Amino acid sequence: MALSGSYKVASNAAIRVHCGKATEMLLRGLQSTALPIGFTASTVTVSSMGERIDQVLPTGGAYEEISVNYNFVIGDPSQTYLMQAALNNVEIQDMRFYVDDNALCGDFATVDLISDTGASYRVGTFSSPTGSKNELFTGTVSFLPAGASALFTAHANGTDLAFTSGTGGAVATITSTVQNFVTLGFEAGQTIILDHVNLLDPLFCKVGTVGAHLITLVNAVGDEASVPIYSGIAVTAIHAAAPMLAAGYAALAC
Repeated sequence: MALSGSYKVASNAAIRVHCGKATEMLLRGLQSTALPIGFTASTVTVSSMGERIDQVLPTGGAYEEISVNYNFVIGDPSQTYLMQAALNNVEIQDMRFYVDDNALCGDFATVDLISDTGASYRVGTFSSPTGSKNELFTGTVSFLPAGASALFTAHANGTDLAFTSGTGGAVATITSTVQNFVTLGFEAGQTIILDHVNLLDPLFCKVGTVGAHLITLVNAVGDEASVPIYSGIAVTAIHAAAPMLAAGYAALAC
């Protein structure tokens, strides 16, 4: 039986901050990285008389800390930014962890601001660069995920993309004259990011319906609630992901 999907080699992985803005930066000197989509469950061990083997049950958990190794580059603005973010406990919502470094069509993981509006990353550790004779100075950065992330694997880009905001109660849409959104992997219910030439924050919206050349957005969800201020923006690329939000505890029945 053939396996769907494909394996990925990390040789072209990358981390970018201030994504979609004029100040976008590539983290230089990256040696190894991880994608912020892991989760570790907390457990409780249940021991009962009459049962020889205890049960281990999941109770909650936490998103996994992301560890990144880097070569120290003196004066690099991206490394300086992360040092300052660590010192000042900065919440970062515009960072992307790329599987393949291509801002237009590369797969990446980042916060899902539709499923979890407060999601962000914080720098937990920015270690002192260390080295020895005949070796580079290297260090470690760790990122603490606070909230849901998602892996964005559906992409479209080009001058044929057109965005119409949902003003006056109309449904906001994204259209293309040549690209097929269905075959590119866009689906209803996904979180979608709109990068645009205005170099403001990218827009986070929710996909309503998907046709071959038309995507509708769910009105009043995410940035769609305030998109009239973006009316007429020129979209350069769109990226979509299936939400990875953990369900809450169900209310007890009376």
